[in-house]
Amino acid sequence: MNGLTASIRNLIAGAGQTLNPLQEIQADQAAAETAQKLSLVEKARLEAEALRREQAAAEEAERIAPQRRTEFAAHSAGIDLPDATRLYKAISGARERPAIEYDDEGNLMPDVTFAKPESVAPGQERLFRSALAAAQANLLGTGKTNAEQLTGAAGNVQTQALVQAVQDAIAKGDLDTASAISQGATPGTQIKLHENIGTTGATFAPATGDVAADPAADPANMVLAGTVAELRAKAERERAAAALDSAKTQTERTKPPADFKDVTTLRKEWNDLPEVKAYKDVIALVESARNTPDTRAGDIQIAYAVGKTLDPNSVVREGELKLTGEAATLPEKIKGEMRSLVMGKGRMTPETRAQLVAMLDNAVTQREKTYRQAETTYRAIAEKNRIPVDQVITEPARRGAPKNNLPAGEVQARKKIGEVEFVKINGQWFQP
Repeated sequence: MNGLTASIRNLIAGAGQTLNPLQEIQADQAAAETAQKLSLVEKARLEAEALRREQAAAEEAERIAPQRRTEFAAHSAGIDLPDATRLYKAISGARERPAIEYDDEGNLMPDVTFAKPESVAPGQERLFRSALAAAQANLLGTGKTNAEQLTGAAGNVQTQALVQAVQDAIAKGDLDTASAISQGATPGTQIKLHENIGTTGATFAPATGDVAADPAADPANMVLAGTVAELRAKAERERAAAALDSAKTQTERTKPPADFKDVTTLRKEWNDLPEVKAYKDVIALVESARNTPDTRAGDIQIAYAVGKTLDPNSVVREGELKLTGEAATLPEKIKGEMRSLVMGKGRMTPETRAQLVAMLDNAVTQREKTYRQAETTYRAIAEKNRIPVDQVITEPARRGAPKNNLPAGEVQARKKIGEVEFVKINGQWFQP
């Protein structure tokens, strides 16, 4: 007999009495009904407890869901929820399927990281990140949502937005707007400003309109000299100077084209410059020497070019021509005489010719320096007077030493004379 049945029998019979058969049947029936009802109550209690646990888990999952932090950050930064959701995925490195599923070869393209919305400004993204961090720190620090702390975090994010707005206004030179935002005043309020209002160590005093800084907290937080009015006057002076420069530029641009006589005069003045004439003359001499035939007459032409290059104002005499021929070494002289007698070639060997042409090229380089200096000056004069530069300055034709224009054949030997390199092809020396 279990305890429940015994208790019911005692209640029916009373103390010290025995039950008749009918009473025993009644007691057993009552005990069975009571046990059934108790089991139903326990089942209901367990189901209610399970439902409460499920509801609490759902609430916790909803509370810690990234969507809730995203909504909080979106409202704090002033971003639409769809853009905020996409920005959160981009920041967290979430990936999505690309717009084009397969490449040109039919291969499946890999997933790509979510792109940040173009409509979100950099300042909004900074505030969004700050709000996300504040919400996450609140969750980790308290283990539950602390409404008071979260409200404070939202206030801090909004303060950062105001500070950023002040800094942006200062960067644009709009000091009135910066004053109004930082002090809650109207445009025109004269207050002290720093380069980085709102940074650690910067404090505002709306009652007096002063902005104080603590250099010990932030050495870069230096107070600018003067009030907003003084700074505005300085900005006006800078704008006036810029406008004057712009007006000068516009005046130069709208000048009438130069007269033909002015073009002719400036061109003649340019061509008569000693450095221009010397440069053009030496180029002509070098090109003449470079293209001379391998004959005795060509030897004379090279010797003449060397003499005129070394002394442009003198007359090249026979002795100077002979002196140029003496530039070759004894073996080269013998070789040159043999070439001249047997083959009808010039007395100068290809090596000697190449050395002399290289010397002439060096002379051109030296004279080109003074030529370029004069060119810079006259180019500026022409542009200032709206004279087409190409009608004044004409670049002298200079082909220069042929580059990679060697005859066909295998390079048989190489040698270097001074800084000039030569190669031997088909028994003759060439300068590459």
